[in-house]
Amino acid sequence: MPLIPSQLLNCAFFLYKNRDDALAGKGAGGTGFLIAAPSPDGLGHHYGVSNHHVAVSGLYSCIRLNAVSGPVVLEFGPEEWIFEPGKDDVAIIPLDIRQPGMLVTFVGTNLLLFPQAADEEKIGPGDDVFMVGRFVDIDATQTNVIAVRSGTISTVPVPIVQPNGYNGPCYCVDMHSRTGYSGSPVFVYRTPGNTLEWALSGGPVALNKSLLALLGIHCGQFTEELPVRKKRKPLSAEAPLSEKAYDEYIEGLSGMTCVIPAWRIRALLERPELVEHQRRVAALRKENR
Repeated sequence: MPLIPSQLLNCAFFLYKNRDDALAGKGAGGTGFLIAAPSPDGLGHHYGVSNHHVAVSGLYSCIRLNAVSGPVVLEFGPEEWIFEPGKDDVAIIPLDIRQPGMLVTFVGTNLLLFPQAADEEKIGPGDDVFMVGRFVDIDATQTNVIAVRSGTISTVPVPIVQPNGYNGPCYCVDMHSRTGYSGSPVFVYRTPGNTLEWALSGGPVALNKSLLALLGIHCGQFTEELPVRKKRKPLSAEAPLSEKAYDEYIEGLSGMTCVIPAWRIRALLERPELVEHQRRVAALRKENR
């Protein structure tokens, strides 16, 4: 895959249960990311996004961001995150980041993939994706070390039971993950010439076609039964197949990741609480001019 600009990595943040854990870099939680919606005054409205099962029910509601001078912690309670009850495993919180030297990038809502654009661009199985998030085994105490994982879209959105119990549409993505990546942004991309449409149409390779969009938010992985063989005498090559069968199984994570489509994030931004918050922010900015 191509080199990912460092600015794009800076859209991700780490989540902890409280300020002390965040400053110490302990008690690993999940991941979240920054988005910005346009506003009439040009300053934009800014938000943090993660999974409900991380920031709300999981109680990992405290945000840690990178800055030149060290980590910056934004302390919130689970009750401050906004979500749609009984719906997608997504939660959003309004942010006001004014500290100098912040190493942050906000993903514009213009990058959120919508169904019409997905249809027009024929985004689907085989398209390349990557996510930026938290690999808990290298959790550092003084900085968020953003780790990238990559893969391909396996299926278009299909109903899947999300970690919060909601049976909603998700992309299935062939990409390894593990605990800590929940809430990570997942991007779909194309570089010039990397589609196979020319093979079917007989036309030339389209060298001017490129794409980058927020596919959605990672919410979980499928599990599978992994076979384990008990210790016993070595079997000969001629032994019946039934004697070679595995005796025990353990549950592990498969290579299939669930991604809630980005347009579901947009739907959450239109909730009355967030619309009212935008109105209050706009009024305050106008008053302080």
